[in-house]
Amino acid sequence: MKECPKCLFGSNLEFTRRLGYGGLYAEMIYNGRMLNDASGFYPVELDGLKGFGQSSDRIHFLPGKEYKWHVVAGSKITIRFLNEYKRELFRSNDFKGSFTSAFNHPYGRVEVVSDGEIKYLSLKDSDALFECRKDVLDKMKELQPKTLRFPGGCFAEKYKWKEGLLPIEERPIISSNGKANLFSANEGYDGHEINIDDYMNICRYIGAEPEYTIRLTKNEPQDAADIVEYCNGDASTPYGALRAERGHREPYNIKTWYIGNEVGFICDPEKAAELSDEFIDAMKKVDPTIKTVVTTGNMDDWDERFLNKAQMVDRCSLHSYITEQIPDCDITTAAYAAEVILRNKLERAKKRYSGHKIMFDEWNLQWGTLGSVVSGLHAAAVATLLIREHEELNIEGASYFAFVNEGAIRVYSDHAVLSPDGEILKRMANHAGGKIELNDDISYIKSIHDGYSYISVYNGSATEFKALSDIYGEYELLTPDGDNYNITEGNGKVDELPPSSVLFVKC
Repeated sequence: MKECPKCLFGSNLEFTRRLGYGGLYAEMIYNGRMLNDASGFYPVELDGLKGFGQSSDRIHFLPGKEYKWHVVAGSKITIRFLNEYKRELFRSNDFKGSFTSAFNHPYGRVEVVSDGEIKYLSLKDSDALFECRKDVLDKMKELQPKTLRFPGGCFAEKYKWKEGLLPIEERPIISSNGKANLFSANEGYDGHEINIDDYMNICRYIGAEPEYTIRLTKNEPQDAADIVEYCNGDASTPYGALRAERGHREPYNIKTWYIGNEVGFICDPEKAAELSDEFIDAMKKVDPTIKTVVTTGNMDDWDERFLNKAQMVDRCSLHSYITEQIPDCDITTAAYAAEVILRNKLERAKKRYSGHKIMFDEWNLQWGTLGSVVSGLHAAAVATLLIREHEELNIEGASYFAFVNEGAIRVYSDHAVLSPDGEILKRMANHAGGKIELNDDISYIKSIHDGYSYISVYNGSATEFKALSDIYGEYELLTPDGDNYNITEGNGKVDELPPSSVLFVKC
């Protein structure tokens, strides 16, 4: 009886679109590093000084909540906080400070003026952890991810980790350089709110093992070696000493390293293979125990040419978004898309990679959209497929894409909730570590743990009820209700499963 590997329940932390701003980032000011060069600000004159203000749904002052500000400007400033009706709530001449809101103001304002250039403006909830919203981190923790991949994703090929070691107000922005899908919610840039230390703290807080993606293009092997040393070197090494000076004496010991991300779209395969070998060689000289994942997984011909050239291949990456194969995938095809379309893709990848283990490090119905009952049913079918057939398909690990605002968690200005994908994934993760017992139903899994068993089964039909037998215990039944799930709890025998629903039973 095989065990359900924990590494099948990973996720991605890529700060694209609204995963960062409007999602995970604690920063409430929109475009706070671009200031007058970006939209969203209006001119302000106050106390004989000039500056600007911003009003947005991100600036939501909640009653009893404390907020911290930070301004980098000339020798004098005035900062004030107002409600949506422009009534002043608080005013200060301090460059840093905090105030507490007495009432609920869902569309607040911040205005700041100075006798010099205003270079940086920041406003965050004082409950923020690691530059993130604590309520969103808590939802991430609820999902029980076993691994967390950072910085992506396409974001990895824009990210410069050493710039993240600068004080947050001094970090250069990260530009999309015209790649429209990256930072479409923040005018083509990211403010680099999260650095490598924050990422490691996030992993520890939510209970996930870190997996890091090295920037392969427009980068040097020495930079890759340096970050391995920063993360895994002891305090006697130059970068290990730097990490220790920054308050993190013990090594982070990141074991899984991705060598670039989807570079098939920006680099020819022979050049990418040559670079990959150089980077891996440099990294393993620093820490020979690391495992690496090469940048395959998008175009069959590119992959074959890459693998014919590359010499240092441990594991191969694979990405899949089903709408690329089924553009109009809906509730009637969500399960089929996993059971047949995705399974065939994984079979082809297994043959193409000639025995190399697969890291299925990005999967979802589609990127860039909120989770729905369609993607939730698809997530149930994918997770079931991976648990049942990971050995047959040569899959070593898998990571859902993505956590926030285009997947498992929906974030609002004053709260965060799990999407249908999130409700499915947090329950599927309960199989991790159990001994797997299967039957002929490809939608069914039973995992046996100390003192109890856990069952999941889904109904891939959008119109027919599914008959069940010998399933009883404490159950949660998730049935479609508009764009969300209706969750029914009970205890007893379950004889049938409504259309497009998913059942979880502890017995």
